[in-house]
Amino acid sequence: MRLLKILLVFALLITAYGKGDTPSNFEDDSDSGNEEEVVDNEEGQDDDNQNQDTPPPNNPPSSFSLLRFTNGMENVELVNPEFSWEESIDPDGDTVTYSLLFGMGDMEPTTVIAENLMRTSFLFETTLSRDTFYSWQVIASDTNDATTDSEIYNFTTRPIKVSKLVSEAEFEGRSEHTVLVFDGKLWIIGGVDRFERSDEVWSSEDGINWTKITNNAGFESRGEHASVVFNNKIWVVAGIDNLGNPLNDVWSSEDGLNWTQENADAPFAGRLDHSLTVFNNKLWLIGGEDGTYELDDIWMSKDGVNWELITDDAEFPARYGHSAVVFNDHFYLIGGLNSNQGSGFGALNDVWSSNDGINWQIETVDAEFSPRWSHSTTILNEEIWVIGGLGGGRKNDIWSSKDGINWTQEIPRDDQERFSSRFNHTCTVFNNMIFLIGGNDGSRENDVWTLIP
Repeated sequence: MRLLKILLVFALLITAYGKGDTPSNFEDDSDSGNEEEVVDNEEGQDDDNQNQDTPPPNNPPSSFSLLRFTNGMENVELVNPEFSWEESIDPDGDTVTYSLLFGMGDMEPTTVIAENLMRTSFLFETTLSRDTFYSWQVIASDTNDATTDSEIYNFTTRPIKVSKLVSEAEFEGRSEHTVLVFDGKLWIIGGVDRFERSDEVWSSEDGINWTKITNNAGFESRGEHASVVFNNKIWVVAGIDNLGNPLNDVWSSEDGLNWTQENADAPFAGRLDHSLTVFNNKLWLIGGEDGTYELDDIWMSKDGVNWELITDDAEFPARYGHSAVVFNDHFYLIGGLNSNQGSGFGALNDVWSSNDGINWQIETVDAEFSPRWSHSTTILNEEIWVIGGLGGGRKNDIWSSKDGINWTQEIPRDDQERFSSRFNHTCTVFNNMIFLIGGNDGSRENDVWTLIP
């Protein structure tokens, strides 16, 4: 009976516990669930704010191809080449600009030629280097600095162009003549034709069609003389006549037809194969030979009539058959022959320079071109050009230099015709081309060639 009462009390306690408050050592599950729901809502709001603040990712411009010049292209022209490429489209609608990069030789294209270009082409306004391997690339950029690089293409520029303009001009084949440009025309003066030295004067407006201005210029027939344009006149100085006499007279003409003897017996010795150059508004006569020995004297004239001896023993070895040109405000003396006096060097390939015509310095005693004389030298496109000559045989090579020290042989394409090896020819610049006229290749020629750097 007592046991029954205890069980009854225990049952009542269990019933009361189920209906009463939760003991302090347990948490209310409903309250905990509400707190988690609040936290979840706050985190969701933060995510929404972050999505609103973060911009969408920027995409680079689309890929594109280079059009001109194509990869591996050869004989690209040097002047004003125009490069082009496909348009690059930005998927985000951003404005796309382009940068053009160049490399030379084995170098990658890292030199920026142009940037911020809006067009898909670029006209190169400076002249490319001849016969040179280039690489190029274009980089497309959007307004957010995302970029897309094109492929790298390579091309090679053309070498020098050599063309025969006339096979047989109206004048007789000749050597030892002079050629110059005066009054917008080419002029040929004197020289040895197929039979004897002459005093003819010819002119041409195009190098193709030639007109004989006079068959008898008034001065004695001659070859291996020197001619220049000075004070709006043509000047002819010294040379050798048909009897083999070295001359020391001076002549001038305002029209190539009528000639005036300015000095019948200049103070310098009669000579041939000398040089005559205009430098600092004066005439300068250098070297040559007097029929027996080569010379190393320098004479100067302010008017072509009166001549002053600058030195009778210049720093450079005596010579004849050399050339002298003015380049970058300096006087340059190139090559020639020293054989009969002094150390007897023979053919020379040295280069000397002077900034005043009085004091000379050696630029190179052994240029890359072989020793020679009776060659021709001219200036075009800020380069010195040495062409042909005699020395170990006749020559038809072409050399250029930007400084008178370092020389590069210019080799035309294999499919271009070459002028024959020759000496005592002449070269001058006309219409931005080098004109090579006549010379001795075993016979005396009357052909005309053009060289386009």
